[in-house]
Amino acid sequence: MTIQTRQISVTISEPDGTPVEGATVDIKLHGLGNGTGGAVAPTLQTELTDDTGYCVFTLWQNEADYSDTHYTISSRHPVTGEMIHRNEMFVVGGADVDVKTLLNLASTGDAAAIAAGAAAGAAAGTDSGAIAGVSAMAVMIKESVVVAVTTMLSNTPASSPLLYSFHVVGTSPTGAWAGHAKNLAWHNGSAWQFIAPHTGTAVLTQGGVRYIYTSGNWTATPLPASQISGLDAALTRLAAMEDGATSNPDAASIPDFNAAVAAIPVKVKLVSFSSTTVVPVLDNEDHVLKCTNASAVTVRIDKDVFEDGAQLTLLQGGAGQVTLTGGTNVTIIPPKDSNAKTRGQNCLMQAYKESSGTPEIWRLFGDVEAT
Repeated sequence: MTIQTRQISVTISEPDGTPVEGATVDIKLHGLGNGTGGAVAPTLQTELTDDTGYCVFTLWQNEADYSDTHYTISSRHPVTGEMIHRNEMFVVGGADVDVKTLLNLASTGDAAAIAAGAAAGAAAGTDSGAIAGVSAMAVMIKESVVVAVTTMLSNTPASSPLLYSFHVVGTSPTGAWAGHAKNLAWHNGSAWQFIAPHTGTAVLTQGGVRYIYTSGNWTATPLPASQISGLDAALTRLAAMEDGATSNPDAASIPDFNAAVAAIPVKVKLVSFSSTTVVPVLDNEDHVLKCTNASAVTVRIDKDVFEDGAQLTLLQGGAGQVTLTGGTNVTIIPPKDSNAKTRGQNCLMQAYKESSGTPEIWRLFGDVEAT
């Protein structure tokens, strides 16, 4: 079988521009795609960046075929172990490009640059620059990746869809959305494209309601009003554009959206546990789990709870030493000559999910006990 592939490069640098050599980069295809040459199975590819901070992947051009698939990219720093990309979604189009041009998800650090590009597009009177900057913007907060959507669980496609505006399809879709219930839908200018959500995918709607996809359904989780100032107005304007009320965003809506992005704090949530046995759940991802018991504490990671690239941070807040264990078919790999235990009180250790499968693999690093 012959499928169309593209060369997708990844470049990673330090904040001062120094290339990061040896960074681990994972790109995973989610869903079963039906291409013109047959079915394309989900795959995981891993590369290390070279001394110029560069690596390249050969990926299926899934945007052009008939699929409900998407890619995610995760990467981590070779020295600190910190996440650089964190399960960010994209699809591969018809060109060999750097992955940064494909990502519909941007960290809060990129918000100003995207908004500036959007404002420039608006000033020039072009829909594509302004709409891509506003409606395709997504914000990264520590609990999850959040995609801004203009409609939530609607069953009817917009009559005049905007380029790259996101929608969450309802449970009984009609027309061009038929057969894509609960998917993320977006329009590429000629046809609707769809991304099947995975556990933990999150979206933010008008009114500041965050929906998280879990157990096959979208569940509403409101955000504090202080985090969504200006966002409702920007998304309302986008919805009005699709209804034909206005043809182009004005410059005022771009700063509103950018202000909403900047208002979302990038904070790590601290969650305390007083018991001697802790079993993390999906909502604990990227949180600090503080174990306060005076007796020894066991933290057990069960299989298939978290996506690849997930990270858990454990803090020994009490006198009881914290031990990380894996449930059935879960393997915990500590650093060389170390145990999967905190070194002592007030010490932190972090676990990173490297891969799914049997067994599921988690890597451990941090202030751990020596053997």
